Amino acid sequence: LEGKAVINLRVIPNTQYTKVNIKNINSMSDTDLLALAEKMKDPEYFRPVQRVATEFEMGSASRNDLIKAIKVQRTKSYSRIKTGLKTLTFRAIPLIPDSTLETLKSDKSIGSLTRLDALVRSKEVAAMETQRKAKEAKTVGKATAYSRSTSNEPKGITVLDFDDTLATTKSEVIVIDPNIKQEKLFNGSPKSFKQLGDRTGLIFLASEVREAKAYAESNRGEVKEIYVDKSKIGTEAQLLSKIEELGYSTEDALAYELIDTRFPNSLKQSEINEVIKALKKDGLSGVEYTDGAQVVGKNTKSTVVFDKSAVSETPIGSRKINAEEFAKQGGDLLAQGFEFDFSEFNKVVEGKTAPLFNKAMKLAGKFG
Repeated sequence: LEGKAVINLRVIPNTQYTKVNIKNINSMSDTDLLALAEKMKDPEYFRPVQRVATEFEMGSASRNDLIKAIKVQRTKSYSRIKTGLKTLTFRAIPLIPDSTLETLKSDKSIGSLTRLDALVRSKEVAAMETQRKAKEAKTVGKATAYSRSTSNEPKGITVLDFDDTLATTKSEVIVIDPNIKQEKLFNGSPKSFKQLGDRTGLIFLASEVREAKAYAESNRGEVKEIYVDKSKIGTEAQLLSKIEELGYSTEDALAYELIDTRFPNSLKQSEINEVIKALKKDGLSGVEYTDGAQVVGKNTKSTVVFDKSAVSETPIGSRKINAEEFAKQGGDLLAQGFEFDFSEFNKVVEGKTAPLFNKAMKLAGKFG
């Protein structure tokens, strides 16, 4: 393919933290102690260190009370202070703009979407369509006249039903309940559905099948369709709010980077576990967020799932009925809004030949 593309260089500032050094805390001045207390992070709303610091300033808490509070917080994994320095992380994201898609050139196609539309609407194509319809009408006319002629020799025909006559199958119709709010998303991991989330507890799903396909091609995976219970999926705003509520910073990374330790600016694994635990307590099993697309040329929506009970390989709440049941119930179910998935018939489950299969093969061999 030929066409212009762009590289979106995303610069992400990462605030640097350091552990609180308490070796010389007893010799610190009151001013330094208060400054240290102000910088310390804590996931609780009341921020005990800062509360004791306020009481110390008001005279209701002693210097030793403040030192003790700082030492207690120092024993927790999240007691870090900002150094005032930042490092910059650069991410290069290739994008194909819409202008390129409109003028894309390839020796495998006729050109851009605009040129294709122009070709379809051209006079030459219209003339070809007129000729095709005229030829088709002529053929139908000849066949109709031939069928009505009394001088033609009669010919017989054998019609055999395929199901249970020529072959049998245990393929069933999947009935999808319209009352369950669910969405079909895509995953391109080389892992099986059962293995997804084994390492990190997180399952990342794309809303665009092309994004999942691109990931699969670069990671020797295959695209899997996964159904998600939308009633258990929160928003990006809820995720960020929960992170900040627990006392962690959200200013240095995108939402999904904060909870994925593959990114250098993510939260610690213990902190991520704490965020996920809090979200689960709120009844959430995952979060939808804005993702930087690599194929579709624009931002897209992705979902991270941290509770596997919210996902399924098949439509959630679906059931299966056989061909006979479908014949009896299909009309009523359709009227109630149920949807049907006939994918099992494409692969044929436990197919076997039926009683008239051999007769059909003999007829085919005799008459062609």
